[in-house]
Amino acid sequence: MASLLISSVPEKLFCPSFSMLCFHFVFIRSLSAEGVFLLEFRKSVIDSDNNLQSWNSLDSTPCIWKGVGCSTNLEVTSLNLHSLNLSGSLSTIATIFQCLLQLLSGPIPQCLGECRSLEILDLCANKFHGEFPAHLCSLNTLKLLYFCENYIFGEISREIGNLTSLVELVIYNNNLTGTIPASIRELKHLRVIWASVNSFTGPIPPEISECESLEILRLAMNSFQGSLPKELQKLQNLTNLILEGKHFYLGRFLLR
Repeated sequence: MASLLISSVPEKLFCPSFSMLCFHFVFIRSLSAEGVFLLEFRKSVIDSDNNLQSWNSLDSTPCIWKGVGCSTNLEVTSLNLHSLNLSGSLSTIATIFQCLLQLLSGPIPQCLGECRSLEILDLCANKFHGEFPAHLCSLNTLKLLYFCENYIFGEISREIGNLTSLVELVIYNNNLTGTIPASIRELKHLRVIWASVNSFTGPIPPEISECESLEILRLAMNSFQGSLPKELQKLQNLTNLILEGKHFYLGRFLLR
């Protein structure tokens, strides 16, 4: 049983084994949506000490609930559940974590790199910015990494090869540049690469062919140059290849 700690205090946060999940965040949704989400959050965790008893669906605003901070406009601005003895399973926390990050902005927090048992990280459709989060590349238990539809820029770190458990890499619609590093070859369990709508340049690296589990490769709307690597023919599981808006299906189209 994992313990959940979500604090609005901007201190150094340490989550060595995901036994505690620490994050500073700001809601920017409308008040009604905030209240509904917080009630769903309450249902998703075990509140053994009834510390969230004040969270009542009949209230007109969540701003009177324990741990909830609001602006003068009654918009939720912070959630401090420090030392409330909340708990939940790892899968539950992963789902909650995805919801907590929705519609947030700023750099992807460094403390996430300390959540050593993290398996799912979904940051899509927010306003995160900053360089490619190399600090996440130490999470060798990570299976799903999504940060599509944000403002992440710079090159993919060569350290991405450390994500040896990664199954899906979904990073489309950002401002990523440079090339896909050769270290991508280390990701033997990778089934999905979706990196469309960025500013990648150079050739498509032949090392992708060493991602032997790859099923989907979507690289449309970038600035790749050169021909399609013939090595991609080695990918026996590849069924969906999308480049520059054109769809290629193995078995109907001969890669060369």
